Amino acid sequence: MWKNSEKLKQVVLSGIIVLCILIYGCSNMNDVDWSEMRMVEYDREIVIPLNRSVRTIDKKYIVKFDSVLTDSRCPDGLMCFWSGVAGIRLIISEDSGMNKSVELYTRNIINWSDSVVYQDLKIKLKALNPYPSIYKQFDNKSYKATLILSKTK
Repeated sequence: MWKNSEKLKQVVLSGIIVLCILIYGCSNMNDVDWSEMRMVEYDREIVIPLNRSVRTIDKKYIVKFDSVLTDSRCPDGLMCFWSGVAGIRLIISEDSGMNKSVELYTRNIINWSDSVVYQDLKIKLKALNPYPSIYKQFDNKSYKATLILSKTK
């Protein structure tokens, strides 16, 4: 009986360790080293930290998450009469040397849009994290934009 109990403890402990490794590994897939520019495929969600860039798989465009323009989203833990909006600036560069600054927002209202088309590249802002909270303070450097880059032609 004692041997079975010890084996059960070892199996459970091993399972917990494997589960922790999987959870930690999957939750940090977008937090790997950003020392080099990443190549990204079209039509897939990508997460770009503030002040970092990605290059499209065809090497036609470089997209940089340049800045957070505004973040008036209602923080978790508060009740607001308006949900608010967050806006970011991206810099799109081409091999020709052309640069274009674009703004994307978490809401589509009047002059705000969550997507933009430049040449044959469509960029959609899916999310901006971290979401404001009254329970946690975060540094502006921790912002990450979740985008989808697509070809329009």
